[in-house]
Amino acid sequence: MQEELDLNRPLLASGDVSRTELIRLERQVAEITAEITNARTAFFREVQGELSEVQSELSSVMQQMRQRNNVLEQTILYAPLRGIVKNLEVTTIGSFVPAARLWRSSPSETIC
Repeated sequence: MQEELDLNRPLLASGDVSRTELIRLERQVAEITAEITNARTAFFREVQGELSEVQSELSSVMQQMRQRNNVLEQTILYAPLRGIVKNLEVTTIGSFVPAARLWRSSPSETIC
């Protein structure tokens, strides 16, 4: 449409195209440009809303991951010395063991 308008502008001076026709073409170009702008704005608004939702969900998942990682760090047990586990006293996952011996081990390092 813009190309047609550009072709008709020089023809106005020679009288081959009326001023009314040129104004009609300019109006159509303006309307189409406005429609494109409105569609683009609506698209960006929709995408921004979706992005906000995904960022919120990501934030929630990251918080859950930090909490679960904290729980995991608190459930890992470390032996005071390197050695070989001889007798594992507790084998139930997730059970609570009050101040009991969890395993017997044989140290593989010499204590100095």
